[in-house]
Amino acid sequence: MQKKYYLLILILIVLMGLFTGYSVQKYNSPLKSPINIQNSNQDTDKNINPKDSNIKKYFQKVVKVHYKANYKSNVPKKPSQFWKDNCGDCDDKSAAFADYLNKLGAEDVKIVILIHNSREYAHCAVMWKDHIFDPSAEPPIYNINKTRYFNFLKKIGFNLQVTYPYSYYKNSYFQKSN
Repeated sequence: MQKKYYLLILILIVLMGLFTGYSVQKYNSPLKSPINIQNSNQDTDKNINPKDSNIKKYFQKVVKVHYKANYKSNVPKKPSQFWKDNCGDCDDKSAAFADYLNKLGAEDVKIVILIHNSREYAHCAVMWKDHIFDPSAEPPIYNINKTRYFNFLKKIGFNLQVTYPYSYYKNSYFQKSN
């Protein structure tokens, strides 16, 4: 039964990508990757900027890791375990990208858990300086305004969200895992 819900959420994420207008075909990325770039003039702390090609490449690297839902536990993998396993679900991919940003010195990195009205399934993404980075969406979503992202999700039934600063998320959730 749970597999149906994970499949449904993946379908909803695909539809979100289709209907938000963030299609890889609309952008001529020099990376030739599935990421979608929205221009942003917001610099983050310590001059870390989403336009930085190394950040885009790391995001692309996370995107390329095989998506594999974890039906046994809702506890995210530590980023080191995610890379070792070379697979993970939305919370694992989001944690890996957030961890990278955190190690670069980016501040205001948050994990957003989005809960469907049915409370049967949820999704996870990264929020950094009020922009969303969703490596599990199809197509992946890179640096879009949080309001646009959340408004679309509300239309498909994701009206509840819980946002944690990455440092809190890391200290709380990773202590429970392996």
